[in-house]
Amino acid sequence: TASEYVNSWGEANGVWDEEKACQAYIFALGVNDVLNQRQPVGTAADIDLENPENNAKTFAGYFGRILSRYKKIQPKARFFMLTMPRSDDPADREALKEEHAKLLYDIAELYEFTYVIDLNKYAPMYGPELKENLFLSGHMNAQGYIFTAEMVMSYIDYIIRKYPEDFT
Repeated sequence: TASEYVNSWGEANGVWDEEKACQAYIFALGVNDVLNQRQPVGTAADIDLENPENNAKTFAGYFGRILSRYKKIQPKARFFMLTMPRSDDPADREALKEEHAKLLYDIAELYEFTYVIDLNKYAPMYGPELKENLFLSGHMNAQGYIFTAEMVMSYIDYIIRKYPEDFT
């Protein structure tokens, strides 16, 4: 979760070490926060760019703290944020996924060189056939992760070709 990333996981795994700064970061956060733990999605107003420690205790606030910390480490970093793909399973709470997607677009307006990889809009529906082939016990299998990686790589390629001036 974004809150765990901020409160323990990031430090424990050395992700804030300046020598590990990257040119780009891909973020696929939200499922465990919003769908599984039912943390409020929040809004871009939950993010204090001047003092991220003041961010609200919502998914938006914690995610904003992550982005702000990486921007401090590497101001020129490019951020790619993934929305959650649609599903035909009513338990997947599609309205929350749409709220999450809207939030990511709003966050992209706050941070320079930040892009949304909109799997909610452009990925195929995660229906029974796809889940049968790409999932095992509720999680993606190896084939599912390859499928997702290919979509993300293709989308990043599209973004770079659409905004070449951002990547020179």
